[in-house]
Amino acid sequence: MIEHELKFALTLSMAAEFEQRAAIGLTQGPQRLWSRYFDSPAGDLMNASATLRVRQTPRGYVQTVKAAGSGAFERYEWEAAVAGDLPEFDALPPPSHPVGALVRECFGLLAPVFDTDFERQVRLVRPQAGVTLEIACDRGEIRAGPRSERIAEVEIERKEGSAAAFYHYAMQWAALHQAQLLLGTKGSRGLHLAGWRAGRPAAVKPQPLTPLPDLPVAAAAQEILTGHLEHFVANLPSVLSGTDADGVHQLCTALRCFRAAIRFLELRGAPSLEVCPPTGDDPSDGLPAAWQDLDERARSLAHAAALVHEADACEAGLLAGLRESLPDDAAVQLLRRSLAAFRERERLRLRQAMASPELTAFVMRAHAAVASLPPDRWPDQTFAAFAAGRLEGLAQRVSRRTRRAKQ
Repeated sequence: MIEHELKFALTLSMAAEFEQRAAIGLTQGPQRLWSRYFDSPAGDLMNASATLRVRQTPRGYVQTVKAAGSGAFERYEWEAAVAGDLPEFDALPPPSHPVGALVRECFGLLAPVFDTDFERQVRLVRPQAGVTLEIACDRGEIRAGPRSERIAEVEIERKEGSAAAFYHYAMQWAALHQAQLLLGTKGSRGLHLAGWRAGRPAAVKPQPLTPLPDLPVAAAAQEILTGHLEHFVANLPSVLSGTDADGVHQLCTALRCFRAAIRFLELRGAPSLEVCPPTGDDPSDGLPAAWQDLDERARSLAHAAALVHEADACEAGLLAGLRESLPDDAAVQLLRRSLAAFRERERLRLRQAMASPELTAFVMRAHAAVASLPPDRWPDQTFAAFAAGRLEGLAQRVSRRTRRAKQ
């Protein structure tokens, strides 16, 4: 099955909400959940962005295999009951799936890598008919030998309903708690803790976006916009944890392409979200965003990233040439120090922006907006026909501006 899940750093307001609801019987638990994660000595599952764990729950042992989906918040998941705390071959995913075939191939080599041990409180919310979400508060530890790391997070998982409704609710809930999005799973954090993933996260290049010509425009628009958003989210870990110039460059590229797609699809003046129905016992008073707001927020984030990117480019280009030509020049040394101080100051500001509740709000609103695109905005039109018309119109605009410039 495909799982949609968002993780947020646990805040005092989230913890207080769970305690208040537990006091009146609106949460399940807390339940203690112990899990052990397995991989081959060569890290076959890790290299395939997959995990296998066996979890002890109050109802018995459960084996779970997870694999990367089409986006940062989507994963494939297979669960099956097992007899004890060791993996069982008969509980693996089907061999028809690439991950199922891989884990079957290396099953005999699987060995423990790390454990998790935490308490979970769970509540179900039904913000509208046909929509069920699970909100889980996890508090405990990841352990790899003598090393440990704290778990303090909240997960929102879609159990039933559309992706649009899932992101709508998450957007409002995150705004209520000024939430900070967490991108690392327990599995990825455990691999780092165990020393299996050394170094800092690397920059991620974009995947080609080639919607089929006969797709409806709304479906092609979702594919394009989601691709640029995923490219942006994929490079957040690199920007937050390192000094890799390429990570900042890829972040700028993703935001620039996202804004270009908004304009090409003529969305800037359109509302991005329908007004959400009331969510029962949860506040839902956040106003719907507009595509113009998303465009402007993307522009602000791109500007913060561009300042760091331009400083990196200046150091690698112009300044490197000056230092080579004038190695002992005092003015060049002063310029180098000034540029380094400017870059570090702007890099700190960029990291703060990328770890802020405002960044979380942008990501949630953008995903909600994309999932809510109405098909009737481009009635009876294929993407090929729409794109041809837009390109012709843009070519005519360039021609008119060229003629005016020559006058």
